Amino acid sequence: MEIIMPTYNDRCYVCGMSKILCPMVYGRIIYFLFAAFAVSAFVFGTPLDALAERLTFEMLAPPYRQAEAEEIARQLEEIGIRVHVQILHKSELRRTVKDGYRDAYLTDWGSAFFSPFDLAIPKLSSGGRGNYSFYANKRVDILMKEASISANPTVRSMLYRRVQEIVWRQAPWVFGFTLPRFDAVQKRVAGYTPSMDGSLDLYRVDSGNGGVLVVGLNLDKVQSFDPGNHRSRGTEAVLRCIFEGLVGRSAEGKVVPLLAKSWRLIGDRTYEFSLRKMLFS
Repeated sequence: MEIIMPTYNDRCYVCGMSKILCPMVYGRIIYFLFAAFAVSAFVFGTPLDALAERLTFEMLAPPYRQAEAEEIARQLEEIGIRVHVQILHKSELRRTVKDGYRDAYLTDWGSAFFSPFDLAIPKLSSGGRGNYSFYANKRVDILMKEASISANPTVRSMLYRRVQEIVWRQAPWVFGFTLPRFDAVQKRVAGYTPSMDGSLDLYRVDSGNGGVLVVGLNLDKVQSFDPGNHRSRGTEAVLRCIFEGLVGRSAEGKVVPLLAKSWRLIGDRTYEFSLRKMLFS
């Protein structure tokens, strides 16, 4: 069993939607645990509490997930399910999981895209670089391959939703919980909207007094000044004040112009961009 724990930029593993909005997230672990016990009780006539008392498994977790693993074990213990928590460093845990020696483990997977391309494909495609659950489905592989090479957003959405329907039925993952996220600004600040993926978009924010906008980040240090060499929302927020791309994303996930004022598709995989006038200092 692979239990996916949330990250601040975590999204639905197939549709790309915020987990707060996606109906695939909620009720999974409750549904499958209850269904498994209920079917056994119906077939064999065994009380649910007796079945639960016999269920014992080992859960692997990295050090930064130890508190969560122990809390899960504590809650399952209350209904008679015994969980032995084993803490392994991330590299050892990954190796152990890929070798198949595990009952359950805690993991997470973040993505900077508003697309399943960097989430569903590595985690759910057969032999994918992040597929430690050994999930394999030829139909899913074909659909995700077609979606990854299509330049048509409507077609991609249709293909990924077909994948979502298959994955929903087969359930290779169980979601543990979703972290709430809170954003707060002073009343004078205008133009700020919380984003669905946890990124910090300050392009259209006005401090309200013509002065400096002070932003508090949950960040100890900037991981890198290379915009392609980090996985940190805080670092991303800092680097956006230094670098700017051709396009960006709105809080709702729509592509919006930045350095580019417009663009058009001139081939199956080729875009032509028109740049706005720029002043450099």
